[in-house]
Amino acid sequence: MDKIIFGDYKEGEEKEISAMIQAVFGEFVAPCYSAEGINEFNSCILPERLAERVKTGDEYIITAKDGQKIVGVIAIKENKHISLLYVEKKYHCRGIAGKMLGAALEKCRKKDPKLAEITVNSSLYGVYICQQLGFQLTSNEQEEKGVKYFSMSKKI
Repeated sequence: MDKIIFGDYKEGEEKEISAMIQAVFGEFVAPCYSAEGINEFNSCILPERLAERVKTGDEYIITAKDGQKIVGVIAIKENKHISLLYVEKKYHCRGIAGKMLGAALEKCRKKDPKLAEITVNSSLYGVYICQQLGFQLTSNEQEEKGVKYFSMSKKI
């Protein structure tokens, strides 16, 4: 593995980001979802929707790259909520999610030094990973438009 480089999303990366998320979601999360939930999630990660959310300032995205290849992504909505956190299967268990979270929290603090908490709606698969990153469950499983999730938060 080359050295993983973390940086801000650059226009034009949305197709690669979408494809990587789709692959990870398809293997680890989608098996627990209904067709409605899979379709709802897939519509949220369409390349044009990712690019539009960044362009309008609703979200910012940090990527993890091995060389030129995007192997991880974290998206922060409204500077306080993780809307996406995915790492390519081959790169699991290497600390990439934690490093992306650290980079995102640094950016959050610059925008709002008084920010005290960050939240995430985690899939069942992601709950353990989020707990390892310091998040605590704040709800039982919920479902909206077929998307199943657990609300979690982390004091910062």
